[in-house]
Amino acid sequence: MEIKVFVPTRDPHEGVTGEIYLDNSYGSTLSEKIKAMSAWDADWYIFRHDDLEILRPLMGAIPQFEQFDRDNVGVAGLIGTMCLHTSCQWWQPLRPVVTAGGIIQGFSDGRPDSPMLDCPGYRTDMASVDGCFLAFSRDFLEKFEPHPIHWRYLYDVDACLQCLEMGKKVGILDLQCRHQSEGKFDPREFEDARQKFLAYWKPRVDFPVISQSKFRSV
Repeated sequence: MEIKVFVPTRDPHEGVTGEIYLDNSYGSTLSEKIKAMSAWDADWYIFRHDDLEILRPLMGAIPQFEQFDRDNVGVAGLIGTMCLHTSCQWWQPLRPVVTAGGIIQGFSDGRPDSPMLDCPGYRTDMASVDGCFLAFSRDFLEKFEPHPIHWRYLYDVDACLQCLEMGKKVGILDLQCRHQSEGKFDPREFEDARQKFLAYWKPRVDFPVISQSKFRSV
């Protein structure tokens, strides 16, 4: 099995040996850069943020990717939500995630009802997974369409819903990583992206979305 790792960036530069850096010549939005990965030949494609570090060799995760193939998983991540509401918001800035593949994010906001599923191990029943680390099967990536929602917001949720609409599953990968992000975002830009996201998806599926949701042809 061949797994290739890609890192989005705005400017060309050299990164970790063996990884492929996608600058703006591959598209200005993260969705466009995800689609650009299909030009390479691989079985699975890893899309990681440049502030996320993979702490253990990917070779050890190959059995999980092989199981993903058997289970018809098209998109996988480190952490995810079981139910996607119309807020389309992952967590408050600086919320911690200390399990589910060992991803670490900020400090506690004290909320016991946060929508993210912090559960290590192998799962295939997610509604969506977080975009700091995304794994795509070749079959999914060939069918994926980069929707013009925003250059950096909700591309991950959009990809997950495309995956579910194809009849594929969204899973969690048990892989140890560290995400050194501050969790900052622009509320106005996010709201604009959210409205564009909902304008496209609400006619196609009823919210809240779960892994068993039925999609409508539009």
